[in-house]
Amino acid sequence: MTRSLPLTALIAAVSLAGMVVVVAAGATWHDEDGLLLVSLAALAVVCEAFDFDLAPNVRISLSAALILAAATVCGLQGVAVVASVAVAADYLAHRKPWFKVAFNEGALVLSGAAYAGVLAALAVGPSPDDWPALLGAALLGSAANFAVNSGLVALAIALDTGRRPADVWRDGFPGLFPHYVLLGLLAAVMASAYDGWGLGGLALLLAPLATAWLALRQHAERARRVAFPLRGA
Repeated sequence: MTRSLPLTALIAAVSLAGMVVVVAAGATWHDEDGLLLVSLAALAVVCEAFDFDLAPNVRISLSAALILAAATVCGLQGVAVVASVAVAADYLAHRKPWFKVAFNEGALVLSGAAYAGVLAALAVGPSPDDWPALLGAALLGSAANFAVNSGLVALAIALDTGRRPADVWRDGFPGLFPHYVLLGLLAAVMASAYDGWGLGGLALLLAPLATAWLALRQHAERARRVAFPLRGA
């Protein structure tokens, strides 16, 4: 596959920026909640095994909710761990070219960092006592996560297909925003449940996660048929 210079530059920039965030997260690692991160990383592997197409060569999964849950409890460190595991699992499941793996890593880390940044700026945590503040922060963080992720993916698709980025984004992504908000709310609930009840609290949320997965997949199928009627047939 021949990539244009602008697309190559975008991939390199997103990959490098994501790498910087991961290195920064590692450099500031303290006493993070290893049990939670291992559990969320394991769930991310399962999510990547059941991901689905949004557009030609673009796949989405519920790993985003797990990354946001990790960000809620552990900040950038949680984003770096769960996002990296999700990307590795995606590669093992689908054997994507290295440049797609690098771009996906960068996009997931940067969008997760946007969510973590909103929570850090508002100084909220996963404690049930902070639930009203956490709910509002999760909504704002989810919007930031969606903006970064959808913007980067739409730009990459536009550079790959020759379409205008605004057209790509408008045709395939606005309808996903409510689902991203839902994923952010699920992440906040997961973080609070874990803070209050440990892994048992996370287990109670597996059914809502499965429901969100089904709704997101149905929407993605409709969006793909509208945005890519020929290539997605």
